[in-house]
Amino acid sequence: MLNKLIYLCFTLASSVYADSAYDLYLEHNNGSYLNSNDLNTLQKLEQKDKVGIDGMGLNGTIANPGEVVFSYGASRAIVVCSMLELCDIALEAGEKVNSVQIGDSARWQVSSAISGSGEFSVYHLVVKPLDNGLKTSLLITTDRRSYHLQLKSSHKGFMPQVRFIYPNSSLEELNQSFKNNKQIASNNIQAKHKAIVSENLNFNYAFEGDRHIMPKVVYHDGKRTYIELNPKFRAHKLPALLIVEQEGGLFTKSKEYISNYRIINNKYVVDGVVLRARLILGDNGENYSVDIVYKER
Repeated sequence: MLNKLIYLCFTLASSVYADSAYDLYLEHNNGSYLNSNDLNTLQKLEQKDKVGIDGMGLNGTIANPGEVVFSYGASRAIVVCSMLELCDIALEAGEKVNSVQIGDSARWQVSSAISGSGEFSVYHLVVKPLDNGLKTSLLITTDRRSYHLQLKSSHKGFMPQVRFIYPNSSLEELNQSFKNNKQIASNNIQAKHKAIVSENLNFNYAFEGDRHIMPKVVYHDGKRTYIELNPKFRAHKLPALLIVEQEGGLFTKSKEYISNYRIINNKYVVDGVVLRARLILGDNGENYSVDIVYKER
């Protein structure tokens, strides 16, 4: 009993001494250790927080019984809690929390909970003050954004459930939908164009000769002729393309000339419709040739 009495007296004396020291500190610093620049900055910060048509900021709105909804980014959300009650702060569905920091960890308790599953899971922070008349700040960092909240505790009432709406995210989703629709329209136009082009392509060519330089496909679109080789020829010596004006006979030679063409990847592109052509290649002492003939229907 005597020991308890001594401990109580010591505790009271320590408390009185601490309060006296704090009072002397405030008196010595004229009640504040902030200079005029600090006060000016804080005043501007307070004015910046007070946005909206009423000059009092965009406060939370009531969506459902016991639920307060804040617009993320419009102003700093103030969450009011109460002793012996729980404040549930819900984040966006699918959002993952990286860290949680609170200014007064001695008199505020913060725990977590998760509702839902998979991409629809919602992360909840459950806040509980240990006394009324408290004020502190709460920082939540996630994989999408950072939340800077102000916490207050009061015996007059509290906010059981708090969640956010995200105007910027909605705008981004809207713009993305416009972009997706534009891409879909572009893809449809390209597909329609390819369909039209494919209808105008004529593959009525026959070709024979050495398999070493045999074309993969030959066709024309009425304006140009395309001779597509196997992709392996990209890294090797390409055969020359000759236009055969007249095929030779038993005692006559063929009339042929070197064609003006351009090569795109492994494809020969020749202006005009080629009726007869020949690919020739001399490689390591071997001569290869392939004759290409257009078969009119």
